[in-house]
Amino acid sequence: KAYVDTEIAGVNVDNLVKSFVYGEEIADGDALFVADGNETIASPSSYYEGSGNDRSFGGVTTYYQMAQTFQFSEKTSITQIKVYLKKANSPTDNAVITIKNDSAGAPGTTVATATKSGASLTTGQVQYTLDLDSEVTLNANTTYWIVYGRDGAYDDTDFYYTYLTGDGTGYTDGTAYERDSSASSFSAISYDIPRS
Repeated sequence: KAYVDTEIAGVNVDNLVKSFVYGEEIADGDALFVADGNETIASPSSYYEGSGNDRSFGGVTTYYQMAQTFQFSEKTSITQIKVYLKKANSPTDNAVITIKNDSAGAPGTTVATATKSGASLTTGQVQYTLDLDSEVTLNANTTYWIVYGRDGAYDDTDFYYTYLTGDGTGYTDGTAYERDSSASSFSAISYDIPRS
């Protein structure tokens, strides 16, 4: 069995367990851990976190969507994601967090989705652990996108925030992006969306 606890660019992998039975083939590229019960949980070092600020999404004239690209150094299966969220006023729909493939430097097809109801959020930043709608396996050294949006109408009164931190130089395997309602694509910004 392999037990892993890791988190990069907001993506969390908690206690991933892979059990091999006698005669089962181990595929090329699999990471194999032999456990004897005395293991400690390993986590990669966190990326730079400096001063930061809230950044809205889900508005019309404000920011429409936010995003963060990321990579894993090893092939990794995930079932959850950790994100910072808060609300402005009283949104009645859901904040939608989507993991997407990269398509020529833009978000591509959807890999997995997590949601958090606006009614359950507070007006202060909180880090939430959200279940993905399915377990997904992400390839090593491959760019993926975490896109922040909503499933209701975009609204300048009732919307959402995530959190930006640092100066964008600490996490080297991804970049934060923003998109306003008039833009057809995302624009890179000099921050990261933090992991903790």
